[in-house]
Amino acid sequence: MEFVDPRRAPEAVVWRDMVGTSASAPDPGAPLELSTLTRTAVASGQFDAGAASTQTITRGDGYVEFTATETDKARILGLSTGAPPDLDPGRMDIDFAIRLSNSGDVLVAEHGAIINGGVAYATYAPGDRLRVSVTEQPDGTADVAYALIPSACAGPNCDGTTFLVTHGAAYPFRVDASMREQGATITDARLVRIR
Repeated sequence: MEFVDPRRAPEAVVWRDMVGTSASAPDPGAPLELSTLTRTAVASGQFDAGAASTQTITRGDGYVEFTATETDKARILGLSTGAPPDLDPGRMDIDFAIRLSNSGDVLVAEHGAIINGGVAYATYAPGDRLRVSVTEQPDGTADVAYALIPSACAGPNCDGTTFLVTHGAAYPFRVDASMREQGATITDARLVRIR
């Protein structure tokens, strides 16, 4: 039998500071699939609809992840430095994020800018999960890692493939999201905090 670390139990992301979006708010005891953020605003061609989490990662290790559903809508999800509120629904204030393109590519954006010259790290398909994780370092900062978890990878110890790690990020972190096209979703958003 596989050991399940109770500290790694995911919690649904609870959204706040919503601009041009709606959230399926999770109820206590409800399935995590109810934590979904959807862009309801008419598309403007900009990342100008989004939200942030009520929860923060104040120390220790943790991650946020979500499930990709549609492959034809651009959205970005990750971790931003600082506690809420977050009054900017755009992508430029998201410090460490995975950006899914509307052509099926997985990109990384840090401090709003796409890194790696805009070259995709992978492609994604419906059902794949994307994760941004933090690992606390001895100096009190965090390493930030980006991973793709294929839909076929199941179980609590399936961490997928990490494709990039950044060093020296400052606590605390909040979950932060932005979407470009109407109907874009951040599905099954979940947060794990290991202290």
